[in-house]
Amino acid sequence: MNMLKRLNYTAIFLVTILTSTTHGIVQLSNLSLEDSTGQLLLGNTWAQAFTTGTEGANIKTATIYIGEALFPGTATVSIFANGSSKPLDNGSLGSFTDTTPGIISTAGDYSWTSTAGIDLAPNTQYWITVEGDGGFNLRWGFRNVVPPAVTTAQPGWDLVEDRSSSSDSGATWNDLTFNNGQFVFALDSEVIPEPHHTAALIGVALIIATYSMRKRKLGCTS
Repeated sequence: MNMLKRLNYTAIFLVTILTSTTHGIVQLSNLSLEDSTGQLLLGNTWAQAFTTGTEGANIKTATIYIGEALFPGTATVSIFANGSSKPLDNGSLGSFTDTTPGIISTAGDYSWTSTAGIDLAPNTQYWITVEGDGGFNLRWGFRNVVPPAVTTAQPGWDLVEDRSSSSDSGATWNDLTFNNGQFVFALDSEVIPEPHHTAALIGVALIIATYSMRKRKLGCTS
């Protein structure tokens, strides 16, 4: 293989890297720590508080542990702004509407995704909420232990020992007084390469492309 072809293949390889280096990262998770089937979603929306850390994130995926599916169904997962010890009334920042679970019929981890994602600011408290859809009978898995524990957390991200409930799809919220503990979930974001790394790859690709063009003009193939 001559030098010009090698350079062309190298440029193609670099472009591939530039277009495929985004990847998901778990911002916060307490999955696998559940010890209870949890709270019934039928006719209720439940909420669990958490806080972001030194860096915010664009949340693309929310994973919920469904502790029990008494009747097959599905749910709506959203993130709400913080009020006073409960979510802000009518304070939804967005829902993960592109659902992957379909109809849930067994206990387990189920994920909901959002194409655009939901932007969360640094060092801020938010609430993840789960609402049972229709007459379906699902339970959001729970951990009956304090203080909160996580399996994965980015710097500063953590669970907050606050929960809430709503009977009107988040228009108004109540403080919960049941046993201490946390609902079980995970939040994933999409990480984009640092600008200086991307710029370096682009620079190398441009140098290769420029060199290849000059070689073609000179009719040199060695």
